[in-house]
Amino acid sequence: MHKIFKLCGSPSEAYWTKTKFPHATSFKPQQPYIRRVAETFKNFPPSALTLVDKLLSMEPQDRGSATSALRSGFFRTEPLPSDPSSLPRYPPSKELDVKNRDQEARRYESYQHESHLTQHSENTF
Repeated sequence: MHKIFKLCGSPSEAYWTKTKFPHATSFKPQQPYIRRVAETFKNFPPSALTLVDKLLSMEPQDRGSATSALRSGFFRTEPLPSDPSSLPRYPPSKELDVKNRDQEARRYESYQHESHLTQHSENTF
């Protein structure tokens, strides 16, 4: 989420107040970030910026879906996307699957450990 904040700017105080996401304030950045979408993607067409904004929206009702993304103007402007049948196909990589699974397990264990420490520190007061 912090990468999104660094790119799209920090959410407003109103966002943090009204959000229903459990423990949302734990994701609140310690410093405010300014919006950098346009400067980061300055060589991209406006339709790409619109798509990025839609897909990275913090508000679920404003966030685009895969279907809405495919209907965006970005995919109808030059250069047009390649036909999927013309793209190369690669066999599944068991090594990559195992690596991704191991990384996810480590992240989950780290999260569980941090959650346990937070609960423990809350209970000691």
